[in-house]
Amino acid sequence: MRFHLKAFPHIGNERGLTLLELLMVVTILSAVAWMSLGLVNNNTDQVRFEDTRNRLQAIRRAIIGDTSRTLNGRPEVRGYVADMGRLPDNLNALISREYCRNDPAKTTSTGCTDWVSQPAYSYNADYGLWLGWNGPYLAASELVGYPRFQDGWGNSNDNSSNFGWSYATDSPNAGDLTIQSLGRDGLAAVTSDAYEADYPPTGQPIIRANEYRVLLTDSGAAAQGDGTGGLRVDFGSPAGPGTVELCMALAFSSGGTIATMTSSPVTITWNGTEKVVEFVFEDATGPAYDEDTYLYLGQAAYGIFEYVSGTGACDTTKPFPTGASPWKTFTVVPGAVIQPFERNLNN
Repeated sequence: MRFHLKAFPHIGNERGLTLLELLMVVTILSAVAWMSLGLVNNNTDQVRFEDTRNRLQAIRRAIIGDTSRTLNGRPEVRGYVADMGRLPDNLNALISREYCRNDPAKTTSTGCTDWVSQPAYSYNADYGLWLGWNGPYLAASELVGYPRFQDGWGNSNDNSSNFGWSYATDSPNAGDLTIQSLGRDGLAAVTSDAYEADYPPTGQPIIRANEYRVLLTDSGAAAQGDGTGGLRVDFGSPAGPGTVELCMALAFSSGGTIATMTSSPVTITWNGTEKVVEFVFEDATGPAYDEDTYLYLGQAAYGIFEYVSGTGACDTTKPFPTGASPWKTFTVVPGAVIQPFERNLNN
């Protein structure tokens, strides 16, 4: 039996790609790949920018909480300022109660030339106040041996307790707080590139002074006795006990420890009409009494006491009326009016 094999068609009859056509295909594929890479890079930049913005919001909440939220119908008061009665000196103060200010990599005081130890959170039974460092207020990442809280770009500074962020206040514990990321390039500069620009832009603080403190008394003119505004007390409308000279004392957290201040004296004559008395507080740090006084976000305590004219002092050993509880706590929320305290002497 014979087998007849069919001849294959001549391969040379099929036309292949020319060199020019091949180069065109490669060029088109390269362009597509390059555009795709650009889209990926832009998307990565946007993710890092969004992460930076979210981290700034986390820092803001760590410092002053969010009083728009409520707990049992009352504003939720929490955060560093509420506990410590001041702004943090730097971002490391939100992460660690104790730290080395000029070398965050050092986690003990050994070899540190600027060791910071913040007062621990504790209860003061004399005034009924909890105060002190109750952190960590930020969930820091453990990187290269010590915790830090960087921006979305990963900017860092191993000799700074602000971890690569720019951190500044107009004046310590009195002005606006500005915290900025230095952007993708890590440099403080004005640029048209949105990802290399400082964020937020200069002049846009993340916390304004009126968001963490309340003006207690406006000093007015630079002279003793010119202060206006204070805390009011409604004593009701008692018919007695005659004329009395009273003062108010305040206790609050200042740097995590108790601080106190007293008001100017007020002379009251009880005549059966309702008495709503305002106690004015002035800062006596200078002879002119020309400093405004403030209370910070958080808990404070007040007491009404007898004023001793002979010594010119508010006697906190003599609460008014006699036998009354010397200290009562209240909440300070910036933007909210502190209602008159009630101390009805007819009850």
